[in-house]
Amino acid sequence: MYISEGNNFTVIGLIEIKKININYPIISSYNNDLLKIAPCRFYGPMPNEVGNLCIAGHNYNSYKFFSRLKDLSIGDIISIFDLSRKKS
Repeated sequence: MYISEGNNFTVIGLIEIKKININYPIISSYNNDLLKIAPCRFYGPMPNEVGNLCIAGHNYNSYKFFSRLKDLSIGDIISIFDLSRKKS
C-alpha cells in the first residue's frame, strides 16, 4: 500500500485497548504522513518477535489514535497482535 510517492508501507499487526475503544493497524515504518493515518512501528522487532517494539502515534483531541491514554489505569490490558491474530 502507499499514500503518496515514497510512502510505501505494510501493516504488521494490530493494537487493541478495549477500555478506551482502540483497535488500529500498526504500520511497518513511520514518517509524518504515515503517523496521520495509523500508529506506526517506531523501533524494534515485529510483533511476536523477541525484543521491545516501540509504537508511535498521535494523541489528537478528537479521540483518534492515542488521545485517551490518560483514561488508562495500572493493570489495564494493551494487546498487540501479529497478522495471524496471535497475541503478544
